[in-house]
Amino acid sequence: MVAFGGLLAAGAEATPSTQNKQGPLVRLTLTPPRSGTVRAAHFRWSARKARVSCRLLRLRGRTRSPLKAAAFHRCSSPKSWKRLVFARYRFELRAAGPSGRRARLAYTFAVHSPAQSPPPPPPPAPPPEPPASIFLAPSGSDANPCTPALPCHSFDRAYHRAQPGQVVEVAGGTYGDQNVLADASKTSSADVIFRPAAGASVSLGSLEVFGSHVTFRQLTVNGDWQTYHGTDDVTFRDVTVHGVILTQSSSNITVIGGSVGGTVDTKSQFGNWPMGTNNRNILVDGVTFHDVTRSGSGVHVECLLVGGTDGFVLRNSRFSNCDVFDVSIGQMNNSDPPTNITVENNFFGASNGYFSFDINTTTASLSNVLIRNNSSPQQMYLGNALPILSNVRVVANVAPIIPSNCEGRIIYSRNVWQGGTCGATDLNAAAGFRNAAANDLHLVAGAAAIDRGDPSSYPATDIDGQARPQGARPDAGADEAG
Repeated sequence: MVAFGGLLAAGAEATPSTQNKQGPLVRLTLTPPRSGTVRAAHFRWSARKARVSCRLLRLRGRTRSPLKAAAFHRCSSPKSWKRLVFARYRFELRAAGPSGRRARLAYTFAVHSPAQSPPPPPPPAPPPEPPASIFLAPSGSDANPCTPALPCHSFDRAYHRAQPGQVVEVAGGTYGDQNVLADASKTSSADVIFRPAAGASVSLGSLEVFGSHVTFRQLTVNGDWQTYHGTDDVTFRDVTVHGVILTQSSSNITVIGGSVGGTVDTKSQFGNWPMGTNNRNILVDGVTFHDVTRSGSGVHVECLLVGGTDGFVLRNSRFSNCDVFDVSIGQMNNSDPPTNITVENNFFGASNGYFSFDINTTTASLSNVLIRNNSSPQQMYLGNALPILSNVRVVANVAPIIPSNCEGRIIYSRNVWQGGTCGATDLNAAAGFRNAAANDLHLVAGAAAIDRGDPSSYPATDIDGQARPQGARPDAGADEAG
């Protein structure tokens, strides 16, 4: 047992001189980590009919000396402190029993900034695609060998005919609903690539993807596309969807460019099915979500609903005319809580409801989340009511805030809020958007967000692909003013 300054080290019981055979007078049962990044401390203890008082001292550097004295005050279990600054702390507790027994406990812990690193360079451009090997046409037949002279008719036939890494050239025209069924031979990471013939315009109905290791490029889907449980490694690049996009607990799904929307009473969702399963590694980059509305207040929609996912990145995307929310993230169908989430460089237009970006309150926990450099003329709800928040960072966003929605378990850095501040480096200032009513959230000259970003944590480019920083520091929000 280690003592210091007449106090006992964390979690220790009182010395024999202050205890008797009746057992410990007081015992700590919940403490924060000895060292962590969560800016809150939660304590719980059990006391045997004792009167308890406590205090929290901020310590000077690596010493045991407090920066300033603080009086003990009566307290009851549990006891929490929020919005702690990065420093070392000592929690001290003393108890007095009805028979004159006394005990004192102490617990020392540190809150530190999470390790930061400069933004990674943008990924290299994909290698040039090979010439087409498989050919499709609206007038083709699946009895054909899929050659230029004798093209196939269906996407499924072409997918099964192609070898990993081969290109399927899709002749211009209109195709009906398409299924791409699983093919056990497609195990290579080299995708089968569907792309239009040069200069051609290709449209189809719905697209149901059960297969894996496949890419769809520059198509128009006049319906929905959907991937399924067991589907892995599917990319949709520059695909225009007049409908919604759906997953059922799929893995390694990438959506780059294109647009999604134009629906009433339906919504895009990365869902969880079968029950108790999760999505894994979903990337949405540079997609425009638009015009997702409802016929009445009894219908709940948003432009994008994200269920239980381990690994989700939403970046460089734009949202407009979304009813209720632009984006909502939470648990669905007994999935695990969402974890390993990055949301950055997005323009969240004001939804026709409550918040632009929302963490669903039915979620049990939220961990390893970075919400960075987003712009919104409407509040974002960041999960401050959830039971467990772990390593949630909110960095350099521009949006309104109500101070009561700030949360001590969230790490805030260099945000530009309208209405208050949550972190020591946040700023309360006008947004400086060019035309928020028209969803133009670029910054005007002289905006407070210019050079207000976090120099240790920022995306390498802004929503338009412009390099950061353009000035002395990166800008807050999704736009880097040039």
